[in-house]
Amino acid sequence: MTRSALVSRSAVVSSLVSSLVSAAVLLAGCGGAGSGEVVPAAADRPAVSAGPSTEQLEEPAGQPPVEDPVEDPVEEVPVEEVPVEEVPVEEDPLEEVPVEEPPAEGSPVEEVPAEEPPTVVWPDEVLPAPGSRVWAVYLAVGSPDSDWDRHMLGETESYARFLGYAGSGVGPVSCDQGAAEQLGFDAADHRVAVYFDSAARAQEFVAVYDRQDVGSAQVTTYCLD
Repeated sequence: MTRSALVSRSAVVSSLVSSLVSAAVLLAGCGGAGSGEVVPAAADRPAVSAGPSTEQLEEPAGQPPVEDPVEDPVEEVPVEEVPVEEVPVEEDPLEEVPVEEPPAEGSPVEEVPAEEPPTVVWPDEVLPAPGSRVWAVYLAVGSPDSDWDRHMLGETESYARFLGYAGSGVGPVSCDQGAAEQLGFDAADHRVAVYFDSAARAQEFVAVYDRQDVGSAQVTTYCLD
């Protein structure tokens, strides 16, 4: 391209730019009714950067600078240690209990003899004849009219025979003179009695007899069976 062509083109561009600037000024002047502000052209406005500002903001005047809060030091109070008094514990002596050791195998074991029951000595009776003076121990007395008394008299006679005493059998109290008067029996009652030749033997029998007798007395026997 020739130099004259470049100059001509440059003039055209300058003319277009001037027209655009003039139009922008006119539009800015007509921005609003009653507006007297003149909007500078884009070329006259300062460039505004979109990035963050690196300038330091000034603190407003009249306000004191904010200082960091200072924590007051906490005063430590010393803790007094209370001495603990040690109380001595009295230990009770343990009483040693001797332990009986079982006998070793093979050692002889002492045998404890078993206690034998005492031997009962029954005194000998006598079989009196009519008119004999003897000591009688009365084992039972009852009425012959009572079934219960007759049963009791028979059972007592059987027990006396079991002990080895024949006695006089079951008979009237009146056959033993002196029994009703001394012991308060009814003469019409029947009795079972065992006879001995002394009062001592009669008491020996009472001591070993395992039932309750009804009395003993010295009598004269009659009408024996």
